[in-house]
Amino acid sequence: MPWRIDHYKKFPFTASPRDFPHLFITSPSTVVAESTDLLSKLVETVRNILQTGEVPVDSYSNYEESILVYYSLLEVAKFLEDKRFTARVALAYSKTAKKQLESEDDEVLATIATKLGLRVVLSHEAPRIPVVTSRGKKEVLGFKQLRYALPVEDYLEVVSKRLAHDEAYSLSNMVVSRGLVYLDNQVFTRILEEKVFQVVLESAEEQLESPVAGVEKIARVLQEAVLKEYYKEPATIATTTTEREPEEASTAPVTETSEVIESLFPPCIKRILNELKAGGNPSHVERFNLAAFLGQIGLGVDDILEYFKKTADYNEKIARYQVEHILGLRGSRRKYMPYNCDKMKSAGICPIEDQCPGGKNPVAVYKYAVRTLRRRKPVEATEAPPHEEYETTRSSDNQPSE
Repeated sequence: MPWRIDHYKKFPFTASPRDFPHLFITSPSTVVAESTDLLSKLVETVRNILQTGEVPVDSYSNYEESILVYYSLLEVAKFLEDKRFTARVALAYSKTAKKQLESEDDEVLATIATKLGLRVVLSHEAPRIPVVTSRGKKEVLGFKQLRYALPVEDYLEVVSKRLAHDEAYSLSNMVVSRGLVYLDNQVFTRILEEKVFQVVLESAEEQLESPVAGVEKIARVLQEAVLKEYYKEPATIATTTTEREPEEASTAPVTETSEVIESLFPPCIKRILNELKAGGNPSHVERFNLAAFLGQIGLGVDDILEYFKKTADYNEKIARYQVEHILGLRGSRRKYMPYNCDKMKSAGICPIEDQCPGGKNPVAVYKYAVRTLRRRKPVEATEAPPHEEYETTRSSDNQPSE
């Protein structure tokens, strides 16, 4: 199926002002603000994004409406300078695109990749790799074709952010030949989803050249109609992940406590926490490690969920289930430990080169820092030891290694 004009309705982020100059004679937000119908559709789009995490593509009458609403949202996001709102918009467009991409053929997927700036190579004589599938009690050997190929640098640029912590996307698990990474349809679609997220996020974070009346009007309407409720409590956003869950675990019971000294958190946990506080969108692996760490130092489910309410795709029901599973309250009843330090480094989560004193696991490092602080200053546990003291000092052989 060749690329058609109505594809822009489903994928408005592929449309540039050069493609449709008549839509950009004035600012898209100005056009939308002056149209009651378009303004109403933009409000409904934002409401849908905050409540369901998806863009209501079918509500647009044509591709022009979809493009105008999309670019107006980018302008409003720049104007509001709210990272959490921007992340929700980017996530909604990427998740919606993923569903739409699943029904498109190879030629359309390749065209979208090109429009997003990826140098895709589409081959009908691509290599095939063996795969084993289960059919009832039998395992059947088959083959899948790696029809898509991306230059290594393009591939790494996409996966080096949110997908960097998932070994499934490591180059060592890919077919690489002559500077190209070969991908099957499933992985390529996931790469496109991630690229859409990055493109929307980067576009929305660009500096607004000059505030226009249309942007201000739309922002006021959104504040009154949607955002005041959005700021009151987190919206429900569904999320799916493809990353695998770690297997390392323990069976220690959950202990509720109110004594948490964030200033003593090891660098890897601080890194994840700072991304959350800044309105970022940590990967599944990062979220797992934060939840496992918080559970191991004594926090209960509700306390841990307070941290995750800052994420762009927060869903109370899904998040609670996952945290309860990590804390050993569901499923196998095993309480999971976060990655050890070496695995944190290999996953790209640890931001330092040296070993923190206190052990080879973030939990051990934190407990050691707390004990050190209490020895120095009993009872008063509000001051952290110097940051560099446990971030850059190598642990000795006789230190605990929990």
